[in-house]
Amino acid sequence: MSYNVSLNAENVLCVSGKIDLTNVKIACSMGKALIDTLPSVRVDLSGIEQADSSSLAMLVDWLRKARSQHKAVIFLSMPQCMLDLERVCGLDLILPVNKTIDFNN
Repeated sequence: MSYNVSLNAENVLCVSGKIDLTNVKIACSMGKALIDTLPSVRVDLSGIEQADSSSLAMLVDWLRKARSQHKAVIFLSMPQCMLDLERVCGLDLILPVNKTIDFNN
């Protein structure tokens, strides 16, 4: 199973496929490069078919990248498997799932 990290026509960073230890480093770098081009960061996770804890680490890294650039961030349509992992890992209080965190304020 492959993966994709890209921008759609509305400048939403879209992630799809399988994100795991075999590809997370490259996927993370791709996302960080795209974050550099955006005024605010909206990430659509609805296309993720399979994920593990490394995918959550990628999201935390993206959040850190956006924060360093004072950009608002929101993660949209996180699949249930990731929501469950997020809760178990204690990241549900950190990751802005379906709510925007604005680092300008």
